[in-house]
Amino acid sequence: LLRQYGVELPAWVHSHVATAPQQWSALKKRMFQCRTTVEPQCVKEEARLHREGHDLVARAAAYRAWFLATMPFSVPALGPADLDPAYDALDSQRQDRRAGSEMSLEG
Repeated sequence: LLRQYGVELPAWVHSHVATAPQQWSALKKRMFQCRTTVEPQCVKEEARLHREGHDLVARAAAYRAWFLATMPFSVPALGPADLDPAYDALDSQRQDRRAGSEMSLEG
């Protein structure tokens, strides 16, 4: 078709077009070989990730059960008004840190 319009292609283009089907077949063959080589590793990795996920869920459930049983931070005798001094102390520490970081940025 191109010759009808006076366009000539170099010889290397013709050779590439002629060998393209064989190269494509070889590429597909290598792809399938790589896939079959890597597949067992992927299966092992998937199984390991599933195991680790189940272990994490089990540990989280055990920790949650322990936390609910011991409640290390609960103090039933204290009301919200009794906690205000603690929150005030935390707020003052936070403000001191902010002031220190602002002074270090300015200096």
